[in-house]
Amino acid sequence: MRKSRLLAVALTAAMAITSLSGCSNGTETGNTGAAAQAGTKQEAGTDGEDGGKTEAAQSGADNTGDVGGAKRIALISPAQHYDFFVYLCAGAKKKADELGVQLDVFDGQEDFPMVGEYISHCVAQGYDAICTGGFEAIIPAAKEANAAGIPMVNFDARLESDEVEFAARVASDNGAVGETNARFILDEISKRTDKDKFVIYYINFMSSASNTQRCAGFVKAFDGVDNVELREIVPSAGTVEATQSLIDDLLISQPRGSIDYIFGSSAGMGVGALASVTTAGRDEIGILSVDDEQGLLDALQTDGPFLATVAQNAADIGAQTVEAAVMAIDGESAGDIKVPVRIITKENVKQDIEEQSALKKELEAYK
Repeated sequence: MRKSRLLAVALTAAMAITSLSGCSNGTETGNTGAAAQAGTKQEAGTDGEDGGKTEAAQSGADNTGDVGGAKRIALISPAQHYDFFVYLCAGAKKKADELGVQLDVFDGQEDFPMVGEYISHCVAQGYDAICTGGFEAIIPAAKEANAAGIPMVNFDARLESDEVEFAARVASDNGAVGETNARFILDEISKRTDKDKFVIYYINFMSSASNTQRCAGFVKAFDGVDNVELREIVPSAGTVEATQSLIDDLLISQPRGSIDYIFGSSAGMGVGALASVTTAGRDEIGILSVDDEQGLLDALQTDGPFLATVAQNAADIGAQTVEAAVMAIDGESAGDIKVPVRIITKENVKQDIEEQSALKKELEAYK
């Protein structure tokens, strides 16, 4: 295996995806389940020195309702425009209803400093526990929570920092996510007779621990494989737009037949790569990704270049995050929880959709 890295500089600033709404739009809260009987409106954010609201304060939170005297848990979603986080939050809300706790969900809108603002707000508001993804931008705010004695649960993207203490961590085994994608490619290569050498690009966004862990698992699976050259490529941001721009430039510089597979280490990167390859008519390139976003599932049901995605069980991650938060409030630690993943291909996509539809119907009221 030969490995190289390409660092791309975006020609234009990547714009965050805002076309789909999620748990937190505006200051009006949504109420679900039995807790809705006491639901209220609230503002999510802190007052600035000028008496105005911060940007985070203006977007509000969605909650399970104010259950008098109940444990109050804040869950800050990195990006509610992805199905993964919508169902993660839905699973969390359902579990909160079952446990009789109040859960407020905030949407970070793929703006990691905003996630930090929400953490600071939740510290000021005296939440009993705070659940967050792991990004370096949140470290100052997370230290505030530690200093205030508010337990924190790290879900999905893992924050590796000696400066912050988490009561528990809940996530998929990200190394296994990357390895599973790699094993699929290795199986495909073993069946091919059209060529002897293969070039595979993998897209890594280094600001996210989840992406780097997935790529590490992906690369490790090719140890000892002599007929594969791996090339790492790094977009300016982990968004659909930034990835599509990056792959557009790559396809211009690399002629037909010079790239065999592209692995996007997040749903956004997979969607961006697929959009670029499809637009360029480069169907000879196989695309693989992560999560069961609807667009990726749709692509698996066509004859196009999208071959497989490794899906995380988002609702389970959300539910176990809330359970870990309740344990932390009670002075217990759930430790490091790894939630299993599953691979979806063109062969099993319809079966997977059927199996997941029942769960999604069950969660519909919590979206």
